[in-house]
Amino acid sequence: MIETHSLSFAWTPWTIAIAAVAIAATLVLGFLACWRNHFRKATVLLEVLRLIVVVVAAFLLGGPEWVEQYIPDDKPVVAVLYDNSGSMQTRDVVQSEPQTREEAIASLTQTEAWKSLESRAEVVIEPFAETKPEPDNPNRINPISNPAGVAPGEPAEFAEEKGTDLSSPLLDVVRKHQHLLGVVLASDGDWNQGDAPVRAAGRLRSMGIPVFTVPVGSEERLPDVELLSFDVPTFAIGGKKVRIPFSIESSLPRDHAATVTMTTSNGETITKDIRIAAMGRTNDSVDWEPEDLGDETLTLTISKHPNELLDDNNEITAPISIREEKLRVHVI
Repeated sequence: MIETHSLSFAWTPWTIAIAAVAIAATLVLGFLACWRNHFRKATVLLEVLRLIVVVVAAFLLGGPEWVEQYIPDDKPVVAVLYDNSGSMQTRDVVQSEPQTREEAIASLTQTEAWKSLESRAEVVIEPFAETKPEPDNPNRINPISNPAGVAPGEPAEFAEEKGTDLSSPLLDVVRKHQHLLGVVLASDGDWNQGDAPVRAAGRLRSMGIPVFTVPVGSEERLPDVELLSFDVPTFAIGGKKVRIPFSIESSLPRDHAATVTMTTSNGETITKDIRIAAMGRTNDSVDWEPEDLGDETLTLTISKHPNELLDDNNEITAPISIREEKLRVHVI
């Protein structure tokens, strides 16, 4: 432990001028008083006492402070916590091009981003991810960006099997690091388990540990039309029509017409005009009658909307095997 002691003042040009004028005036008036009384001992002592009082008052006018500084031998710790849950894979951050929330905060998870703090503090970078919810703690849901609390592509029936807790990582980092100077929390704010994060941040603040948040993600879904599924069967019979269902999710504010195109690996193309419902899911199907036997690859593509920001989720490819129909009859 290193200790330093110093006396500091809060002088301003006005306080310096007032103090100097007061001391100078006291000296002049004291000298004149002593001169008129032929420098009698009592008069001189009185004027000296008056000068001492004015000097002390001028000294106090500068706001003196005795500062004692204690510097610990170990560097303080700055903890950087970043969200690594499934909701961070949501691609709704628009910069030069749309990117996921995880990609948007990727620079904060690198030690190079915190080099300016190396001389003053130790930077600890730690991720936190999804955990299983506590049985006696009901799920809390943030409806802003992930209402179901489900990672993209994860079935809704598993929504309650996982949860994101933002409160526990804040409290755990205090227990792990004794000389904690501050916490940086990079997250999309989605939480459905544990106490409210603001309560944990308030506890850290009462301990003199500030929490700096780096929010990421959009509060509203980006305008997008996504081809969710293309349920191609494992095999089909040559010469017989097969119906292949598909699903489309739209976050656009209005219904719109679109064209769905299915292309086979042999170059055959089937198009269908459909109407996609706004802010919801549209289910439809494509009818196809295969002719050639063998393995095929089907590609389903939906036309891009002018207001759509993401266009790389408008296509799905799936394999299918075309077989010959054989009847096995046992005649007795």
